[in-house]
Amino acid sequence: MSLTATLEKQITGRLRERGLVLWLDKEGVYTPFVDRLLERNDFFAPVVAFRGSFLESMLALENLHEGLDPAPLLVHVPGHNETSIRQTPLLEAYRAGTRFERSLDTLVREVAAGRVPPAETERFLARGGYTLDEAERWLEGFSPEDDFLKSLQPEWVLDGLVGPAGELVRQIQKPEDRETLRRFLARHTGLSPEFEEFFGLEPSLRSLTETWVGWLLVVEYVNDLGRAPQMPELRPLATLSAPLKKTSLALVNHLRDRFPESYRAYALETETLLEPELQAGTAEELGKIDTFSREDTRLLEAAVACLQDENWGQALTWSTARLEAPSVWVQRDLFRRQEWSLVQSAARLGKSLVDCRQPLRGARSLEDALERYTGPGGAQAVDRSHRHFEQERMQLLNPQLPHFTGLEGACSQVRRRYRDWLDELTAAFSDLCSEHGFLPPPLLQQRQLYEQVVHPMTQSADGRVAFFMVDALRFEMAVELAEQLEGQVHLKARYSELPSITAVGMNVLAPVSRDGNLMLDNKPFNGFRAGEYSVRNTEQRVRAMGERSLSLHSGSRRTPLRLTLLDVINTAPEKLAKQVKSAALIVVHSREIDESGESDIGLATYDRWLGQLRSAVQHLRNAGVDEFVISSDHGFLLLDDSREPCTYHGGEVDRRFILTDTPIRDESMATVPLRSLNYGNAEGHLMFLRDSRVFKRKVTGASTFVHGGNSLQERVIPVLSVSYRTGPASFGLARYRLAAQVLAPFMDYSRLRVTLQDVSEGVLGYAVPPVLPIALRVRGAEKVEVLIQQAQGARLVNQQLHLELGQEAEVFFKLQGSGAARVHLELYHPDGTENVEALPLAEFFDVIATGPAPAATPEALSWVDHFDEPAIVRVFQHIEKFASIEEAEVRTILERRSVIRRFTLEWESFLRYLPFSVRVETTGAGKRYLKD
Repeated sequence: MSLTATLEKQITGRLRERGLVLWLDKEGVYTPFVDRLLERNDFFAPVVAFRGSFLESMLALENLHEGLDPAPLLVHVPGHNETSIRQTPLLEAYRAGTRFERSLDTLVREVAAGRVPPAETERFLARGGYTLDEAERWLEGFSPEDDFLKSLQPEWVLDGLVGPAGELVRQIQKPEDRETLRRFLARHTGLSPEFEEFFGLEPSLRSLTETWVGWLLVVEYVNDLGRAPQMPELRPLATLSAPLKKTSLALVNHLRDRFPESYRAYALETETLLEPELQAGTAEELGKIDTFSREDTRLLEAAVACLQDENWGQALTWSTARLEAPSVWVQRDLFRRQEWSLVQSAARLGKSLVDCRQPLRGARSLEDALERYTGPGGAQAVDRSHRHFEQERMQLLNPQLPHFTGLEGACSQVRRRYRDWLDELTAAFSDLCSEHGFLPPPLLQQRQLYEQVVHPMTQSADGRVAFFMVDALRFEMAVELAEQLEGQVHLKARYSELPSITAVGMNVLAPVSRDGNLMLDNKPFNGFRAGEYSVRNTEQRVRAMGERSLSLHSGSRRTPLRLTLLDVINTAPEKLAKQVKSAALIVVHSREIDESGESDIGLATYDRWLGQLRSAVQHLRNAGVDEFVISSDHGFLLLDDSREPCTYHGGEVDRRFILTDTPIRDESMATVPLRSLNYGNAEGHLMFLRDSRVFKRKVTGASTFVHGGNSLQERVIPVLSVSYRTGPASFGLARYRLAAQVLAPFMDYSRLRVTLQDVSEGVLGYAVPPVLPIALRVRGAEKVEVLIQQAQGARLVNQQLHLELGQEAEVFFKLQGSGAARVHLELYHPDGTENVEALPLAEFFDVIATGPAPAATPEALSWVDHFDEPAIVRVFQHIEKFASIEEAEVRTILERRSVIRRFTLEWESFLRYLPFSVRVETTGAGKRYLKD
């Protein structure tokens, strides 16, 4: 395309897009071109040409364009730029329209790119003083070479050179063909003889390809760099013309997207030549794109150093950028992703500690303290960051990481900062309680929750209410749960009763308060009196709720429906709907969070149970429940092993409190009379530590999970209300199918490639939800847990894959437990809101043992069904029964040569379907197959 045709196309595009356009032509080089436009009378838009008289131009504008509306109109103003135009009568038109400027040098470079050798273009431009017509005549002297490349785009040439060998490679066999290709590459991307010499170009197509790809990579690196290149060989690439640079950068992105493994290989080879450059300067100067592996490594090392220097903000910025838009190096390297994830978690926690210093400073009441803790930027956000950090640390920090030592030190450091912050916050809250009382006002009391929130909802004539009593659901966890729920969601908070233990908190969630008082049943904290009986277990809580809310309720059962979390999750939809149909109140008990915490496996399962709670709400909604209240008995502290427990003799000692008959003065503790808590018939005193330490007991407990004390983390409980007044959810018309491919394990991680497919027939596209939650569960082994570590191509939320339709996700996960050595898995849609067919996986997956394995179950024999060759089954049955088999015996059993060959070639895939492991030993007599 000629210069004038290109120029007309550009100005036409701007006019169609923006309407009124002022063409500022400081040097007046385009005046002849505009005059010719006026003479032609066929240009699609009116043209006003300023030729010395502003009055004439203004009159022309007034006649053509009253009000200066955005209809296409070109105003050519030679001799002016964006500064001088402001001093002219055309300022109003300038403000109403859009500016167009184009340097003649830039235009020449744009049109010459891919047509004229770059050196020739720069020689012509260096002359200066040329006109548009002279440049046009010069350009006409360069016509495209009459060769096999003239009609190809650079992307097609790159595909032909880097991808599978095809027609292009076959046509480049002779030296003259390679020279033609070299000139093509130079015209389109600027590949220079100097760079060819630096890269060591040899007379072969492979060397030319490597040199050209190296050029493209270095162009991206240099132009992303925050400083001038240090190596003299790279400096010319920083001044590459804009069209050549644009083409080169587009080709690098094309290579990364189309051939990621080839990209990695070329980049690793190229960066060996750039070691002095990659080592120079600071990590901050490396830019935003990690063209080379060493760039990401240097930045990762700098991020770890930032953590050690407590420069949390910089470490968080770097890590977030690397994880949200991961480079090919982060995408393809699990350890690198783990390290960046650790950096991000530690930096986020550190920054939250800085942003939330002394959150209770200035608080004057328990109401103030609750607001400062539960607000969006309050202390609960710090606790949420801390829980996520501890989960990441537990899952990811291992000695195999390249930067393990630095990361371990940084993690320990931020842990200490959190512990100091927690101690200070707990002391401040203790002082506030000592001054204003440990029992909050009635609207913030846990004992009033049922009467004030749940009971009024049960009195509706046409609704069903589900009351979730979740043991140890901390407030910050409820914030995370609320973010995942639909409907009308309202989250408030209250204070749990003291001490913040299950025996107290769970029982006072039932209606046991009388005029604000609680009557203890005999032994303190063993239960509470509710009329003629005591409330001390699940059955009695449900009884008390039924007597309060359903005794006069017409049209439904008089006793609440009692379910566990797993009942809701595992019951078939039809059966669940039938169960809740006649129930005005459904009481769902969940102890999973507390039990996993007390068993020291909480960090590995908290996300899973939050996901299960969300799914349980959705299951009940599908069954016809439209109102939900979710609360807990208490929260908890997440501790580490850096503190020695506090030794104290006397009274009844719990890990976080002491019950004594008489008050004891101790500056490290706060003393609370039971009568001040409105325990009407109780004597004695509770003593709480003013920091996060625990009391030493003879019976050891969980090492990280404690509650019972007076910290905000233990006492603040959520009151999460969710309403679905539009009626129960129902299946859409669309149908979906899951597809999965088992990949080779990586280290201790099993791997799957998962895809969600639309198998609807005749359903319009807008009916298809863009993202669905998908989860993994174990089949037939109750004591084995799935822990999903990472998912490329899907968002991981509470151990569920939020998978986009048609998107391929690679999932890294572990199986832990004592239920079996190898187990089957199933992919499924946990919410049950869409018609998604569950996918049982035929292969077995290894379990990391955390306890003794039980005897084999009958399900373990189902592996036989996955083999279509009886002779191969007999070989593995022999190994299962006798623990070994010799190669000669294998050949005898298999008999046919084709089966023997298949057994050898598909050996690795066969192992996936076995419930036991098999290894191969080489002996003097051949191979021996042994059962592990």
